[in-house]
Amino acid sequence: MKLFFSQLNKKLVLLCDLPRASKTMLVILLNLSLAFILIYQYNLLGLKLTGYEASSSLLKLGQNDIREIEIYDPNFENYELRLIRYQPLSDVSDSKDKTRNKEQKSPSKLFGSWSQRDKTQYFWRLKIRDLRDKTKDQNYEADSERIQEFFQALKNTRRYYSIQRSKEKEKKAGFLKDDEGKYITFHLNFILASRENAKKSSKNQKKKETLYEGKSIQSGREAYVFRKGEKKIYLSRSFLRKKTGEGDIHYFRDRKILPKAIQEDLITSISVLSPTGSVITQLIKNKENWQLQYPSHGEKKLRQDWIQSFLSDLMDWKASAFPKEKPKGLNRLYSCRIVIGYKTNKDKDTQEQKFSIDVLGRMEYSEYILSMSDDTLRTFSSSFIEALLEPQKSLLELKPNP
Repeated sequence: MKLFFSQLNKKLVLLCDLPRASKTMLVILLNLSLAFILIYQYNLLGLKLTGYEASSSLLKLGQNDIREIEIYDPNFENYELRLIRYQPLSDVSDSKDKTRNKEQKSPSKLFGSWSQRDKTQYFWRLKIRDLRDKTKDQNYEADSERIQEFFQALKNTRRYYSIQRSKEKEKKAGFLKDDEGKYITFHLNFILASRENAKKSSKNQKKKETLYEGKSIQSGREAYVFRKGEKKIYLSRSFLRKKTGEGDIHYFRDRKILPKAIQEDLITSISVLSPTGSVITQLIKNKENWQLQYPSHGEKKLRQDWIQSFLSDLMDWKASAFPKEKPKGLNRLYSCRIVIGYKTNKDKDTQEQKFSIDVLGRMEYSEYILSMSDDTLRTFSSSFIEALLEPQKSLLELKPNP
């Protein structure tokens, strides 16, 4: 700063010998320079990242870098969970681009820049191993949204507020060990996918990275974390245990209820049947508008705003839980079968396909339990089911159109 002000004094002396117009311009430029220095120095506009956000990521790995994730949570008890990476999402959405797909799978080109690795997304599968009975192992497609949320949380796990590791400090931070000295606290093993790291070590073990997460601090805003092989503990705001389900073995299970083949603009009909098979409601798409085919409704018209809202809701149906059996106290007055007619493309000659959902009843307000074609159960929420069961009351315009 002393050097800065000495230079400033020299410039002020020279300023006295300049014409008036030049003096005015130089004063303006000088003031702007001082303003810029103050703004940058004190971060008045928030242009500089500070604190937690300014800290570097503890583990810079994207989906492209990892081929398998082992999740250890003490609450899993008799289960082992793994997330296994399969083909990139782009391979499915753009199967014609074979050259790009080959380049993505090439070991020599697997690691790109950090921004490229961060953006690449893949299909993942969730594998649940039952340690008591191998015949009860489970294998599901993983939920793409929760996979993305997890990797975002991993990216945001930072080297913030470091503490030197020691046995005493690890214990206070919640990093517990068993009698054999193995960590029994929550941790994640990342099996790396690069050519160099995929090689087995001298101990015949796969190359991997491991992150441990201990307990939260008193404020609840951060949790202690450390990376295996490093000597420091950090504070993280990502809460990786929460982003892996906090003991819920089905957290990463795909929650979508409708198959991927069903697209909103390709749905052609919606039918609601009673448990005995009689038709309660039948909606048919005629060109761009929808019509209430059944029951009869005189001159009243179907509310097009309602059907559009329902279709948007339908496409977003996701399971909130996967119960093993029907819950008690289920209100069976809301039992029905919903049959969705759809086409796989917009060609007029394409044959209509059918997909059925059996709603077994309502649990609470707008929360229902349904049975899928494979007899598995799901709970989900929708505020439209009740209206589908009472079409004349809820689906029609109040007054007939002239």
